[in-house]
Amino acid sequence: MKLTKKQSKLLGHILGFNDLGQNPTRKELASLMGVTPPAVTIMLQTLHRKGAVVLNRKWRSVVVTAQALRAMPVEDSAEAKV
Repeated sequence: MKLTKKQSKLLGHILGFNDLGQNPTRKELASLMGVTPPAVTIMLQTLHRKGAVVLNRKWRSVVVTAQALRAMPVEDSAEAKV
């Protein structure tokens, strides 16, 4: 799986929240990414189609897959900030 820099950055932010035991909202992710919440929704849908995340609409959670972790550059996963 090939990820763009923005996709890797978004995954890094999601992982940062997950490390704290939290699920980020689209608004929080949008703020961190410097985009609008609808843009984050499109990014998440693209990552879902690539198999990088699992979206659970009922619980409004985003789970990063092992496949995505392997595709992320080490510096992006290490720089996950909340």
